[in-house]
Amino acid sequence: MKVNLEIDPDAKETTITIRSREINEFVLQLYRMLGNQQKEVLTEVVGHRGEQTYYLELTDILFFEAETRHIMVHTKDASYQTNYKLYQLEKTLPTNYLRVSKSAIINTLQIFSIKKSSSDCLIEFKDSYKTLYVSRRYYAKLKQTLDERRKSL
Repeated sequence: MKVNLEIDPDAKETTITIRSREINEFVLQLYRMLGNQQKEVLTEVVGHRGEQTYYLELTDILFFEAETRHIMVHTKDASYQTNYKLYQLEKTLPTNYLRVSKSAIINTLQIFSIKKSSSDCLIEFKDSYKTLYVSRRYYAKLKQTLDERRKSL
């Protein structure tokens, strides 16, 4: 891969061009990451428990899960209800958040272990008793994301 940087004092705006022989997962991921810079990215999530409102930092969130018409935000200690929809969260969360089933989005930085069997895949989170199943449809993307992160360390 070759990286170029051009400085043009006459440029009206910053333009990033990706030139590739083919569209592959790396190119798509780079495109999505750069595209996220133009949209609003969440920095915190508002959650509710009873009559109280909480402002949750993204680093504390383990996963989001749809439960009977409500979206729940799970931290290591508690669960909160939020007014966001999963599709809204998927569009506005940083790239370390990943959809792992029709009803869940996880913070990949909070994964402690993955237990894969022939029928399912179970994720355990750091410093928490909470677990979550990954849909077979989303497992390959999760594995690829974790492998890429490991290679970059």
